[in-house]
Amino acid sequence: ICRILRTMKARSDKKLLEQLNELTQEAVDKAIEKHRLRGESIAISGEQGKVKIISADRITPLLVRMARGSETLTIKKNNHDK
Repeated sequence: ICRILRTMKARSDKKLLEQLNELTQEAVDKAIEKHRLRGESIAISGEQGKVKIISADRITPLLVRMARGSETLTIKKNNHDK
């Protein structure tokens, strides 16, 4: 019985964590979109911890990201990016 209860708890913890991750991603997406619509830049940190400022005109609109099925921020390249 204890093993069953631990398994049930682990499953419910995993499901709760997945729901929390989805809600967090939704909140981040909405915040990014709000900044984009206001013309405000955002700051992101890269893989090596470097902070990069992204201007609003380089942020892909949320509806476009959703249509593509992308859950992550996409940034439009500008002419001086390589």
